[in-house]
Amino acid sequence: MDFFLLWLTPVDEVHDWMILVPPLAMMTGINYELLVRRYGGVFRKLCSVPVFLLPLAGAALILFFLLPGDLWESFYEFDRTLDFSDRFGDTVFGIGAGILLVLGAALLLRNREKPPIWAYLLILTWTPMLFCQAVIFPYRSQDAPRRDKAQELLQALEQDGVKPGSMVYKYDFNDLFAEGVYMKMHLNKISALETLPKGEVPVIYLLSPEFPQLPERNWRGLLTAPLENRHRKLYLWKGEWQGKSSKARHPAVLREP
Repeated sequence: MDFFLLWLTPVDEVHDWMILVPPLAMMTGINYELLVRRYGGVFRKLCSVPVFLLPLAGAALILFFLLPGDLWESFYEFDRTLDFSDRFGDTVFGIGAGILLVLGAALLLRNREKPPIWAYLLILTWTPMLFCQAVIFPYRSQDAPRRDKAQELLQALEQDGVKPGSMVYKYDFNDLFAEGVYMKMHLNKISALETLPKGEVPVIYLLSPEFPQLPERNWRGLLTAPLENRHRKLYLWKGEWQGKSSKARHPAVLREP
C-alpha cells in the first residue's frame, strides 16, 4: 500500500522509490512460486499473444536499418531526419537487436510450455527496451532546428577565422549544450560579464540575448539576424579589447547581409 501511495504522490522523486524497492523485491520473491502455481496458466496465455509479435518487431528493426532512410521518408513525413540509420554503430546495434528479438521469439515458440514465467517476462521486456535504444533515442537526439542553429553560428565563426575547438562564452543562457556539440566548440558559461578575460585575451566570442554592456571591449555582431533560443533572441558577438573607457561603444548590432 505504501508503494502505491508513494507512486501516486505528485511530488515524489526517483530516489524515494529506492526505499521501497528492496522490500518489494523480497515480497515478490517470497510469493513468486505461490503466484505461478496458482495463476501460471493464465500468465502463459497472456504472454503467448505478444510472443507472436516478437518476430515481426525483430524483422521490422532489421529492415529499418538495412533499407535506405529515403525509402521510409517516402511513406511518412518525419519531423527529423533518419540519418542515424546510416551510421555504422547504430546500424550494427539495430540489426543485432532485431536478431535478438527473432531468436528470443523462436526460443519461446519452440518450447512454449517449458520456459518459466520469468523467462517469458524477461524476453518480452526486451522488445520496448531494444526498440527504444535502437530507434527512439537516436531519432530524438537528432534535433534538426538546434543543429541548423549551430550550423549558422559555426559558419559565422568560421568566416571570422575561428578554428574548431576554440572557446566561445555564453552569458544568460543555461542550455545550448547540443549547439556546442554540433559547433565543435568549447562553450564556457559565465554568470557575469565582468568575469570575461581581460587584456590577456585580445579577442573573445560571446553568445548572449542582448548587447554586452562591457566598455573595455569593442563589440561587433557576427550574425546577419538574431537567432531564437527558447523564445529569446540569441546574438553572437565578437569582442576586441580596447581598454577601459568612459562609456560603452554601440556599433551596429547586426551585420548587413
